[in-house]
Amino acid sequence: MSSKSAGVSAVSHRSGARRWSLLSVCLALPTVAVLAIVLSGLFGGSVQDSEHLAQHVLPRVVPNTVLLVAVVVFFATVLGTFCAALVEFCEFPGRRIMQVLLLLPLSFPGYVLAFIYLGLFDYTGPVKTWLREEFAITMSGTSDYAFLGVSFVLTLALFPYVYMLARTGFASQGRKAFEVASSCQIPPVQAFRKAVLPLSMPWIAAGALLVAMETLADFGTVAVFNYDTFTTAIYKTWFGMFSLQGALKLASMLLMLVAVIVAVERYFALRRKRTAQAWGPPTRFHLSKGRALLAVASLSLIVLAGFVVPLAQLAVWAFGAGAGEWTNAYWSLVRSSLVLGVAGALIVTGVSLLLVFAQRCYANRMTRLAVRIAGLGYALPGTLLAVGVFVAVTGMGHGITAMTGPSEIVQKVFGAGLAVTMLAYFVRFSAVALGSLENGLLRVPTTLDDAGRQMGRDGLGLLRHVLMPLLRPSLLAAMLLVFVDILKEMPITLMTRPFGWDTLAVRVFERTAEAQWVEAAPAALLIVLVGFIPVLLLTRKMNHATAH
Repeated sequence: MSSKSAGVSAVSHRSGARRWSLLSVCLALPTVAVLAIVLSGLFGGSVQDSEHLAQHVLPRVVPNTVLLVAVVVFFATVLGTFCAALVEFCEFPGRRIMQVLLLLPLSFPGYVLAFIYLGLFDYTGPVKTWLREEFAITMSGTSDYAFLGVSFVLTLALFPYVYMLARTGFASQGRKAFEVASSCQIPPVQAFRKAVLPLSMPWIAAGALLVAMETLADFGTVAVFNYDTFTTAIYKTWFGMFSLQGALKLASMLLMLVAVIVAVERYFALRRKRTAQAWGPPTRFHLSKGRALLAVASLSLIVLAGFVVPLAQLAVWAFGAGAGEWTNAYWSLVRSSLVLGVAGALIVTGVSLLLVFAQRCYANRMTRLAVRIAGLGYALPGTLLAVGVFVAVTGMGHGITAMTGPSEIVQKVFGAGLAVTMLAYFVRFSAVALGSLENGLLRVPTTLDDAGRQMGRDGLGLLRHVLMPLLRPSLLAAMLLVFVDILKEMPITLMTRPFGWDTLAVRVFERTAEAQWVEAAPAALLIVLVGFIPVLLLTRKMNHATAH
């Protein structure tokens, strides 16, 4: 290539880098806008709203939220670490199948597990009916056990996060630690406690922090148990008191809690990078017959409580007493859910593809920062995003109307409706698509980019003709994961959807709000069945990564 053509190519690349950097910043703006608007809630709102929140809401919501997070994190961490240690370091019958079964509770959204267990222990449910008829035992109402119930359900729903990351930590650190302990003649149990656990703590802590974020973000589970936390308080303040500013103030406080957890998670992420090692063959200890039986019984009990019993009860309701729900109205909910899921998956994955392409081919500090900011939304609770996006979009619409006058088009685009819902989906789930696409691009050699440019392909041409054909598996995986997340998502859809646009998750919320557990079962069953898809993908990925 001549020096003249090389100079022209360099100028063209710099010009393209500026354009793609600007595009990346624009695509990250929705997340920035939501964060800025929610933070502004700390200083906005009327005096009456602030006084009402301080006197009647915060004294109940703050201790409820903090206590719930602490209890769920503690028990989910203990349970997840215990399961990971058993399957990673012990050899017993059924170990391989247990590796898979312990991930299956992830297919159940917390709110589905919640209403199943409430229905099981309801006054007319099978458990209390059996106790009354067989032993004449009468238990108090389930509302008396709201905190215990929501803690139990969230622990079952979230402990697999700790289990997955703890297994990664044990596989990364355990072999070396046991070898050193063996050379020093230290018993395996003592070596695990004094060496393996401390070395694996960054992974375990990461799982615990993920559980904390999910607990803070949870809306459906706490709503089913009528246990007030920040998420339910935001919903009730907006739709019960009709105070958007009050909801925004609560969202800003919740954002502060999320920011603390994210900062701590970043710290442990750096520690994981410093101490990560290549995985080697595992150090497993053959359990005696009695201990092996105890291990199998313990893990089986967890799988029964977190997956088998809920799925069986859901199927009994859905095809038994709840079979009347399978009507044309139900299939209308399915269509609405599919439309939202497919549209959201296409939008989120398409925009995320532009971001990862800009980061790969036109990388600079601004582009990398924009991609990182765009991925922050996954840490934000759905109720917080719903408030922030609603205020941002409607505020933009009011500003345009003030400049141009009333317009039907502006009202349709910027009014409360699908635009708000889709934008909230993008902010919430772009991290899912970004992760899948970034991993896919890592497997594509950069030499192909250079070859494409030499053939005259640059910018969108390079993306369309060179990279996208190689990224098809990652694109499909990203769209599938985002689709499933949208189908399971409750608060954003519930709070921002257009009037009458109900989905399966909304149907579950409406039925469970009236304690109609059986009627909620058909919609919940379909959500759970779709939820199997990412769990199966995750199982294959973990089994491949930890193949020994």
